[in-house]
This record gives sequence, structure tokens and C-alpha cells, in this order.
Amino acid sequence: MQNFTLRLRYICFIPFAFLLFTLSSNLQAQENYFAGENAGGNNDEGTGNTFVGASSGTSNTNGDNNSFFGTNSGLSNTTGVYNSFFGKNSGHDNTIGYLNSFFGAGSGFGNINGYANSFFGVSSGSGNTFGHHNSFFGSNSGSFNSHGDNNSFFGSRSGGSNVTGNSNSFFGVSSGGFNTTGSYNTYLGDWRGFKMKKEIIMYA
Repeated sequence: MQNFTLRLRYICFIPFAFLLFTLSSNLQAQENYFAGENAGGNNDEGTGNTFVGASSGTSNTNGDNNSFFGTNSGLSNTTGVYNSFFGKNSGHDNTIGYLNSFFGAGSGFGNINGYANSFFGVSSGSGNTFGHHNSFFGSNSGSFNSHGDNNSFFGSRSGGSNVTGNSNSFFGVSSGGFNTTGSYNTYLGDWRGFKMKKEIIMYA
């Protein structure tokens, strides 16, 4: 009887201790919703987060008010705030970047601390690391942009080779496709802007 009592106490203690540990490790976090294996798994004090999908937001510790939807979306985010990532691997490498909106599988994949970016389309802005205030719309638009800032690329593969160019506006499929470092360029129309110069060029 004594052995049975000890076993019963031991068995009952394990889930209680686990529950106590879980509560203490997430003591400061509030108003979070996590769904999916390892979603928000390391959240400590982050509040107001919604992570849906396997490993979405799994590295988040103190980031607040983020919405990650899709497998591995926002996987590396630690303290970034006010981000919205929708699609598998969207915002995958984001750690401290904030105010970003990435929609589409792989969009903003390599973003680390870039901020205030809007990427819409599969793999749009996938190579962005530190660039900020960029707007890329269309699959693979701005896909190699790493440090470029204040760019607007509209159309599939538009600005696809831009790396560090700033303040460019490309409108049309593959527009500005060969630009890598040029800045202050404007191209209108599909496939426009393949011979780049550092000047404003308008196409009717």
C-alpha cells in the first residue's frame, strides 16, 4: 500500500510540475494564440501575437503584435513587432525587423532587420535583408534587393536584380530587371529599363 501511494504521488506530480514550468516560462505573455507544432514555442514575454502553422514564430521571445500564418512563417523572429507574414516561409529570417507585411510563400524570406516593407507575391523581396520602406508587388519582384531603400516595384520580376539601388519606381513585368545599384530611376512598361543609367527615364 505504501509503494502504491508513492507511485501515485510521483505520477501526479509530473504533470503538475510540467504545468507549473509552462506557466512560469510564459508568465508575462498575454493575449497570444498559437496553433501548430512548435508555433510560438519559445515565446516568453511577447504579447498580442497570432502564430498559425508548424514552427511559425517559434523563436519569438519578446516580439509583440505579430501575425504569422503558414509553416515556418516568422520562424526566426525574436523581438520584431507589428509584422504580418502570410505564406509558407514568409519572413523566415526576420529577427528584429518591424512594421513589415509579407504576403506569399517565401516573401521576405531573408529579411533580418529591414522595416516598413510591403512584399506581395511568391518570393517577392525574398533577398531583402536590411532594406526598408520598399513596396514590391508581383512574384519575384525585388527578389535580390538586400540593402535598397524606398523602392516601388510593381509587376512580376520587376526590379528582380536590384541589390542596393534606392528610390526606384519600376512598373511592368521585368521592368528595371537588370538594375543592381542604380538609384532614382522610373520605368513604365513591361521589360523596360534593361540599359540602366543613374537618371530618371520615362517610357510612355
